[in-house]
Amino acid sequence: MPHLQLWIALGLACGAMLAWALLQTVWLRIARAIQKRRPGQLVPEVLANTASTLAFIVLLGGFCWALWALQQIEDYKESGWLNMAQNVLFVGLVIGLSLLAGQFLGALFEWYRVTIAQRTKTTLDDEFIPLFSKLSKIAIFFVGAMIVLNEFKINIMGFVATAGIASLAVALAAKDTVANMISGFLILVDRPFRVNDRIELPDGKIGDVQEIGLRCTKILTFDNTILVVPNSDISAARVINHGYPSAKVKMRLRMGVAYGSDMAKVKGILVDIATKNPRVMDEPAPVAYFMSFGDSALEVMLIAWVADYRQKFSITDEINLAIQKRFAQEAIAIPFPQRDVHLYQKT
Repeated sequence: MPHLQLWIALGLACGAMLAWALLQTVWLRIARAIQKRRPGQLVPEVLANTASTLAFIVLLGGFCWALWALQQIEDYKESGWLNMAQNVLFVGLVIGLSLLAGQFLGALFEWYRVTIAQRTKTTLDDEFIPLFSKLSKIAIFFVGAMIVLNEFKINIMGFVATAGIASLAVALAAKDTVANMISGFLILVDRPFRVNDRIELPDGKIGDVQEIGLRCTKILTFDNTILVVPNSDISAARVINHGYPSAKVKMRLRMGVAYGSDMAKVKGILVDIATKNPRVMDEPAPVAYFMSFGDSALEVMLIAWVADYRQKFSITDEINLAIQKRFAQEAIAIPFPQRDVHLYQKT
């Protein structure tokens, strides 16, 4: 009978290794092939992401079963190394199951982001998915740690109380980090700006929002550099959002012409140039205003609307070049600041 139990344990261990090898090769290849043929579907994504972890769990489970078979033998019931091995395998199983749950939720969130979130009119779900994904993984591993502690007869309530006191101390010591996390959550809920919006900070820096994280907001500047701003700072600042409520933006082009110029003609030229530009909106129509009598020039402003704020600088360049060329053709001078100095000679 003991020999039979030994053979059973050996068979279980060999079967676990065989199952692990099959899962690592055959099932993983099949899952990845299905994933390539049907991208974006939930089941292939889950199978491809969890195949390796599932194989690891099957291997550990088979070894646990083999150890259980060995413990049925009278000579091995009180074996210390078997108990130690079972404890190690139990911890490994809990870690494997935690990884499996985390990978499953990660695949689920990614499938939702790619398949469902892109079809919705709001971008709120796109912004919350990374946050939920991170928090769910933290929660899974916390539960796994509690299971391990409970298995080894460690007082969980005392640990939770100690963790609560420790977390309070950490929160007091890292109040800036906590403030940034709370501010990041409020930004995601209140949505003063969203990912891909172009915002302007109080110091005049402008860029496109790349990511709203737990601690900071990352902004891609016009120099193709990332500006990292703590969430608590940006949530308390006066931020100009050029992308909200729509991408439409107003251009204001100020310039001066020489005294003596026909201002009605100047205004007509400016409106004509803006109207002929195909990227300037027809409604609201471009309009020009005679603003003031400057020290050296008659000041005029052209107002035109652009459908996308990302095109504002290039359209401004086109219009300015057209104005310079047209003013030269019409003999309209653009003066520079000048002063008349009168010298009086005493007689």
